[in-house]
Amino acid sequence: MTTITGARRMFITVCAGGVNTCTCMIVNTCTCMTVNTCTCMTVKQNIRILVRLRCLPKIFLAGMPKCGSTDLFIKLIWHPDIISPFGGKENHYWTRTRIGRSGIHLVEGFQKPLSLNEHVDFVLGTTENEGYKNKYIIDGTQSLAWDHKTWEQRYPNSSFPPFTNAQLIKTLLPDSKILFIVRNPTERLYSDFLYFGTVFKKNRTVEMFHKMVQEEIASFQDCRETHSLETCCYSSERNSAEVRLFVGVYICFVKDWFYNFGDQLLVVTLEDYSIHEMTTLLKIYSFIGVRQPKIEHLREYLDHTKARNTRKKSDVLKGDMLPETKELLNDFYAPFNKQLSLLLKDTRFLF
Repeated sequence: MTTITGARRMFITVCAGGVNTCTCMIVNTCTCMTVNTCTCMTVKQNIRILVRLRCLPKIFLAGMPKCGSTDLFIKLIWHPDIISPFGGKENHYWTRTRIGRSGIHLVEGFQKPLSLNEHVDFVLGTTENEGYKNKYIIDGTQSLAWDHKTWEQRYPNSSFPPFTNAQLIKTLLPDSKILFIVRNPTERLYSDFLYFGTVFKKNRTVEMFHKMVQEEIASFQDCRETHSLETCCYSSERNSAEVRLFVGVYICFVKDWFYNFGDQLLVVTLEDYSIHEMTTLLKIYSFIGVRQPKIEHLREYLDHTKARNTRKKSDVLKGDMLPETKELLNDFYAPFNKQLSLLLKDTRFLF
């Protein structure tokens, strides 16, 4: 795996300098003092000169899908110092539209790549609000943790992506804070199958899931006989599978972000978040570096807020996966869970 030698040169067209002090070079030159990485754009409006901020996120809720990330995102932006990009929780810029891939999940085909300038203008947006300078922007794109699809087409002479998303973000935005929320990977996969699958979606059965799991485990194990774990996890072919088994091999992706960001990475579990919601939120607020909210205000908000993006009634009626499927998946994921637990020094990741 190589470093991103040209990344800084690409970024210089947007902002030269560090995260908190940016010298802006797009329209006119000014100095931005913000918590995010921002550029300044001066706009003449009648006789007034307005200074607008064009900012990239400081916080990335990078993974994982079907682990409660939507609910967590909504409750994080309840905090007055944390805001969503104008384009919403997930924009998939770094993994998809930046390279001309469709931003819609599992839809193939290429389009014109979106430049960083266009991304900032049309997805993240601009603002004239002075209070915006002290707000932390959070990007909740769930493909950021693991999606490197089409790297084989873009780098046909490579046996591995020349750089990962973690390396890209670290190079361009080195002071970012990275969040992961994960859950028991066996349960995650079944939820993913019911929510994202494209084939026979309305008529999916637990028997169909079992057959697909068997096939995908066999395929993954075949890959591991001749390739590294990382190569098998980053495979574009595997990324297109109806059963995205590889996403639950958390160690493959968390390890990359851990080595790049160190203590700027925080991983929590859905199991903990579901039981200790307030404690988990307070822990994350502290990790991000925002002021702690009044406990009574947070408690009142949580008491009157329903969980978001829960399983649809039609999927609930399908019931749980077969016991033999659960046993098969538990056995498959167990060694990877153990590696994750050792890396993060926390037995909760044994699931």
